Amino acid sequence: MAYTETKTTSYGSRLGNSFKAIFTGFILFIGATILLWWNEGRAVEQTKNIEATQDACQHVDDVSKADGALESQVIHATADSKTSDILTDKDFNVKVNAIRLSRKVEFFQYVEESHTETKDKVGGSQEETTTYTYKTDWTSRPEDSQKFKDPEYKNVNRTYLVYEDDDFVAENVTFGGYKLSGSLISSITGSTNTDIEIDEAILADINNKMAQYKGNATVSTVPANNVAATATNDTIANDSTAAPVKVKAELPYVHVTDNVIYIGRNPGTPEIGDVRITFTQVNPGQLSIIAKVQNGELVKSTNKHGSFSMVERGNHSMEEMFQAAEDTNTMWTWVLRIIGIILVISGLKSMFGFFITVLKVLPFLSDIANVGANIVCGLIGIVWSFLIISIAWLFYRPLIAIPLLLVVVGGIVFLVMRSKKSKAAAAAEAPAESK
Repeated sequence: MAYTETKTTSYGSRLGNSFKAIFTGFILFIGATILLWWNEGRAVEQTKNIEATQDACQHVDDVSKADGALESQVIHATADSKTSDILTDKDFNVKVNAIRLSRKVEFFQYVEESHTETKDKVGGSQEETTTYTYKTDWTSRPEDSQKFKDPEYKNVNRTYLVYEDDDFVAENVTFGGYKLSGSLISSITGSTNTDIEIDEAILADINNKMAQYKGNATVSTVPANNVAATATNDTIANDSTAAPVKVKAELPYVHVTDNVIYIGRNPGTPEIGDVRITFTQVNPGQLSIIAKVQNGELVKSTNKHGSFSMVERGNHSMEEMFQAAEDTNTMWTWVLRIIGIILVISGLKSMFGFFITVLKVLPFLSDIANVGANIVCGLIGIVWSFLIISIAWLFYRPLIAIPLLLVVVGGIVFLVMRSKKSKAAAAAEAPAESK
C-alpha cells in the first residue's frame, strides 16, 4: 500500500526561495558557459593529441622480444598478453590466474521509491504531495529502512552479513617481450565469469553465522580466531569472542553456483537480508596496443597536447584504433555540448523563476508565464550556447573557423542581395501588370 505525505509551502516562502534561486541560476549559467568553452578547447587538444601520436606511431609486426631500437618510440602492435600473478580474494579464498578479479556484492532489501506532485493554490501557496511505495530488489548496499517514511516499513530491512565490492588487479602483465604499465593494465577489458571453488571451512563459517542469525543452534565448525557477526537492524557488529561449534554436513544457508555465492535459504525465493556475491575476471589474451616503449615497458606516450595510449582486445589495425579514438572524442564533445546547453537553459529558467513565482497568486497567470518563459529561456539558451561554441571555435580553431565564418557571412550577404533583387523585380512587374 502506498504512503502519502502532504506539505504546504506559503507564498512568502516560495518568493524567498525563488529569489535565492536567481543567484543559483546565475552561477549555473556561468558554470555552463565555462563548460561549453572548455569543452571546445578540450576537443581540439585531444584531436591534436591523437594526430601527434598517430604521426609518431609506427606499426611493429613482432614484439616477442624487446627491441632496443624502439626505445622512446610510440608503437602499435598486436600480441598475446600473459601474467603469472595469482589474484586472491582473501575473504573467500578465491584464487585465479588473471589480469583482474572483480567481486560484486548485492543485498536483497526493501527499497523506497517516491513520486511528487505539486499543485499551485489561489493566493500563491503550493501543495506538494509525495507518494512513497516500497518493493523488494537487489541493491549494491544495505538500505537504511530506519529512514523510510511509512511507519509500517520502518526497520523492515535486515542485513546479516556485509561484504563490499572489490577489485584485484595483476601487477605483472607482459605483452610479448614487454611489460605493461599499471595504467595500461587497468585499461584491459573483457570480463568473463569466474569458475570459483570456495574452501569448505569458509563456507561453513558463513553458514554458521547465518544459522545463528536465523535462530538455529549449531551447524558448522568455526576456528577460534575467526570473527563472527551479530545482526542488528540494518547494521552488523563484530564479535571476536565467538566460540567454535559442531559440524553439520549440509550448508542450508550457502549456495555456490558457477560464479555466484548465494547466502540465504533459497536462491529461487530470496528473503530480506540475503546476499548475492558474483565473481568475474579479465583473462590474458590477444591485445592491440598503442603505447610508448620505455625501458622495456609500454607506457602512455606524451606530447605537448597531452598523453595517449590505447588497449583493445583482439586484432585491430593502427588506423582502426586511431579512428576509434577520434570517434570517442567526437562523441564526448557532443555529449558535453548537450549537457552544457541544458545547464544554460536551466540557469536561465532559475533566474526567470522569481517573476513567475510572483504571479503564483493566480495560478493560471503563472502557467501562461511559465510557458512563455520556457520558450524564451530555451531560445536564448540555445542561441547563447551556440554563440559561445562559435567564439570558442574562432579562438581554438582560427584556421578552420575564419574561412567557415567568411562562407557564412558571404551566404547571408548573397541571400540578402538576392532578396532585394527579387523585391525590386516584383515591384517593377506590378505597374506593368496593372496597365
